[in-house]
This record gives sequence, C-alpha cells and structure tokens, in this order.
Amino acid sequence: MIRAILFDLDGVLCDFSHSFSRLAATLYDDVAPHDTFTQDSFSWLFEKIGKEGQERVWAAVLAREDFWLKIPSLLTEYDRRAMWMLFDEGVDIIYLTNRHNKGTMLDQTQQWIWRHDLPNGLIHPVKDKDLHLRERMLEAGKPVLRLDNVEREAPGSLLGVIEDNPRNLEKYERGIAAWYTRPVVYAADRKYNRDAAPSLPRVNSVMDFCDRLLNYMETE
Repeated sequence: MIRAILFDLDGVLCDFSHSFSRLAATLYDDVAPHDTFTQDSFSWLFEKIGKEGQERVWAAVLAREDFWLKIPSLLTEYDRRAMWMLFDEGVDIIYLTNRHNKGTMLDQTQQWIWRHDLPNGLIHPVKDKDLHLRERMLEAGKPVLRLDNVEREAPGSLLGVIEDNPRNLEKYERGIAAWYTRPVVYAADRKYNRDAAPSLPRVNSVMDFCDRLLNYMETE
C-alpha cells in the first residue's frame, strides 16, 4: 500500500513571508521587511499595499529566477533527519503547496529541496488542499468515513499532514480530518494560528510531527 505524508512548504519548511516582505520593501519605500513571520505583520503588509500592490509584488516574484530558490529554511538539522527517517521507512513524501504554478516555480522549488538536503518527493501545487485531497480519495474509491453518526476507520494511504495556515487548518478540520478516527492533520504551532482548528493536534516542530508518525507506524 502506498502511504503518503504531506508537508506544507511556506510557513512550515521555509519562511515565505521573509522573502515576500523583503521583495515588497524593494518596491515600496514605506514598507519595512519582516525578519520573522507573523500573521499580523503579513496581513498588515497586504492591507498596506492593497490588491494592486500585491499583484505588483507577485509579478516581481514571477519575474525572478531565484525567488523560490532563495527562501530561508525554517528547519533544524533534527527536523531534516526526522524527515529522512520517514522516507527510509518507505513512505511517499509529498510537498503540497498553495504556490502559484507559474514560471519556474516548480523547478526552483525542486532545487530548494535538493539544496537543503530534504527527501525527494512530489511537489504538488493546488488551490484548495483539503478539497483536493478529498476529491482524490473519492476518485480512488475511498469511502466517506463520517456518515451521520456512523464512523469507520479511514484508509491507511494518508499517514499525516502538517500545515500552518489558519484557513487551511480550518478547512482540514471540517474536511479530511473528520474522515479519520486517529489524528492525521497536525497544526504546526504558531502564534498566528492558535485560535484556528482547536480540535487538531499541535506540534512544536517538524521533528515532533515526524516522531508522532513514526510512533504510529510502529504500533499499526
């Protein structure tokens, strides 16, 4: 059986807001770059520059051949080793992302993964992560597992998902997480997402997430 583990990229493995805000600061004199990610500061940036400004920054992202390649990593050596331990167990690593699939994004992201010595895996850009997963599982003949008051064990093809975005977490909580009687979606604990999806388990690091899945695999 193919077993997959899904890693979010921006906000979990790498610091997108660091690079995006610094690029915005090169285009707008009154925008200061942020050294660390906070949802409040990033929301402030979007409000500050407006929709037209966001489109201008995104155009600059697409025009750069190295934007995605040079995003700083958020991982420690322990995180990286834990990911490799899962990979060595024969699981499929999937990098599920909301990044726009335009220009050289896929190639740059692949180069970033290799540069930071992470396990090779499918890079899968989608607009709605939870909806995409549910549609793919239904296409594969997987049953909807919550039917009124009746619950059945979920298919074993999906071992775990780690995500930081509050809106994505809330969609997961109402969607794919409700199909499972065991924890499958984990929130990467961040200050900006602590009010989101309270029923989902939280992890302090990628290593913590990987360790929980390794422990589950030992007992299944």
